[in-house]
Amino acid sequence: MQATFNELGIELLKYGYRKVVFLEVQCKIDGTFRLGVSPEALFDSQFECPKCHSLRPCSGIIATGYSRQSLPLEEFWSGPGDWDEISIDEYRPPKPKPGVDGRARHYRTTVHVGAPDESCAMI
Repeated sequence: MQATFNELGIELLKYGYRKVVFLEVQCKIDGTFRLGVSPEALFDSQFECPKCHSLRPCSGIIATGYSRQSLPLEEFWSGPGDWDEISIDEYRPPKPKPGVDGRARHYRTTVHVGAPDESCAMI
């Protein structure tokens, strides 16, 4: 019979492993980190950034597992994003550019070029 994850966890605890929950913290300054912390650690929708130590948005629990390494486990995931946090009340839709009249900006008006002037003729 196949052992369940909880039964396996009990056996791992006997051999010096400890339970770990994995979450992701997004910092505008330092980037995104995946952290492994103790399940007893209190965390909310915000968690402390490992670099600048300020509270940043947290993804919640991504996975649970077991580890012998000292906690917190830290993995740098991606560089800082260029996103801004604004509320729905602060959002303003972009204004249309003047002169496009509902067309896409990459369309241009057709320019008709007349016959070359005689003064510009090549000799």
